[in-house]
Amino acid sequence: METYKKNKMSFILFVIFIIGLIVGGYYLITAKKDNNLANDTTTNVNIKKDKNKDYINLTDNTCLSTSLQICYPTINININTQEASDLQDKLNEQMKNLDRNYIKISEINTTDKEILYYDDDIYSANVIDYNYYFSSKTVSLSVTSYRYYATGDMEDLTQEIYNFSVEKGNILSNTELLSLYGYNMEDIINKIKENENLNEINDNLKNSIKIIVDDNDNFIINYIVTTGENSYNNSITIFN
Repeated sequence: METYKKNKMSFILFVIFIIGLIVGGYYLITAKKDNNLANDTTTNVNIKKDKNKDYINLTDNTCLSTSLQICYPTINININTQEASDLQDKLNEQMKNLDRNYIKISEINTTDKEILYYDDDIYSANVIDYNYYFSSKTVSLSVTSYRYYATGDMEDLTQEIYNFSVEKGNILSNTELLSLYGYNMEDIINKIKENENLNEINDNLKNSIKIIVDDNDNFIINYIVTTGENSYNNSITIFN
């Protein structure tokens, strides 16, 4: 009987020891995971103000012509950083102050003009276009301003590109953007040289380089080439 009690007590102590190992191991692993998460600076955080909406959306879309897509929306940048908020205010102020006066086709002499578009009787108007893309690492916003003409011409064309990090919500420089994908500016310059059949490119071309990351993480590289007194816009796509 005494031997039985000793064996029973030994068995109980053995079970308690095993349970202790299991419980202790669980808490050790959990604590390690929590510590790793706390120290992991690469873990993405939700930078959206409203997680149920896209990073960028347009509202109050008043249109001069829907067929020509000449509209004057309010832009909402759904990124919870001061940079995003400041840019949103700046763009909405620009749109608010845009001269919306336009010239009608019916009001001008068109005998010396080749009219391509007769939509809504609009001959010319000021335009600000927003285009945006959501990739795995960035939010790219393109803001293009110009004077539209029914002849197909455009005047005063300007384009600004803003690339936000979806990890931190900050606006990235070209160098920072390219490094996310393992590229540098020299890689882009070499691609442009190859595309334009140039041995060297000048500072004006370098400074004109604007990079958009599309929805599939591909690069759309816009740039301006100047030859003598002439200049033209061109672009290349780098598939990632």
